[in-house]
Amino acid sequence: MFRIISTLFLTFLWQPAHSSPAPSAALADRVVATVNNTVVTRSDLQLHAALAELDPSFVPILQDRPEQRQQDVIDVAVLRSIAGRVPVYQPKPHQIRARVSRFRSMWRNNQELTDFLALHGLEGERLPSALQRRMIIERVVHRNFGPPSEDTADWSQRFEKWMEKERKTTRIRIIPPQAQP
Repeated sequence: MFRIISTLFLTFLWQPAHSSPAPSAALADRVVATVNNTVVTRSDLQLHAALAELDPSFVPILQDRPEQRQQDVIDVAVLRSIAGRVPVYQPKPHQIRARVSRFRSMWRNNQELTDFLALHGLEGERLPSALQRRMIIERVVHRNFGPPSEDTADWSQRFEKWMEKERKTTRIRIIPPQAQP
């Protein structure tokens, strides 16, 4: 008798859970590549473009070059893997604070800055971290390749050849877009 009652109870209890449609998945972000163990997402590409405009750099891959934005973000990940935690590449805390201060001073008001930070997920300590990563890339390039010369075309060409060599030593996987279910 207990078994029949339990079966009936579970049947009625179980039925509503399975009769409702399964919730659909929402796409939060898309992985576009992996570099060693680092994931590169579509939002990384968007942040790269925004910071390139607002935080200028002499390093070509830190500039916004729309036609090769994805490759530039991948190259940034390659150079970050080279830098690792090597102390010589790490900026001092006061240098990071100065860069953050310069970045914050570019905004007309706090609301515009707050909106930008929220749009790119840079609330709290994420803005200093994002700018610190850019500073590390600049230090890697400067230390391993040298500063830009007066002939920027020649410098850029030599930089690109150097990056080609660095890419070959790194495991890079480009992930093509997939059809949405």
